[in-house]
Amino acid sequence: MAKYYVDSCIYLNLWKKEKNGGDLAGMAKKFFEQTTDDTIYFSGFVLREIKYKLPYQFYIVKISLFKEHHFKELIARKKDYRRSRMFERISNFSISFFDCMHLAIRTNSILITRDKKLITFANRYCLALRPEDLTNH
Repeated sequence: MAKYYVDSCIYLNLWKKEKNGGDLAGMAKKFFEQTTDDTIYFSGFVLREIKYKLPYQFYIVKISLFKEHHFKELIARKKDYRRSRMFERISNFSISFFDCMHLAIRTNSILITRDKKLITFANRYCLALRPEDLTNH
């Protein structure tokens, strides 16, 4: 059983039915379909980003997906905030605080995102991949 921490951009790809040069929504859907036996972590930071981008759909989406048994919410601790600020400094503030929080909250999981800059930076500290990197196997 694998563990994943999924960035908000993947949920947004799915719920906004995004294409953007490829079937991003389809790849996100395939990822979630293939990980039903795995643990999917999310945090309040992911929820805040989604709520900001999908204010009218947020509660419907939250209820429909995050109620699944394999989704686990993580609560950030003070040391996670400090660690996130450290990651911001190390990245010369090229990685947002929220994205740094995705790294700071310790899960021993694979970070799933489409943010190329975040993938490059995160791979210093954990494994970071796009959903299709897993689903194409």
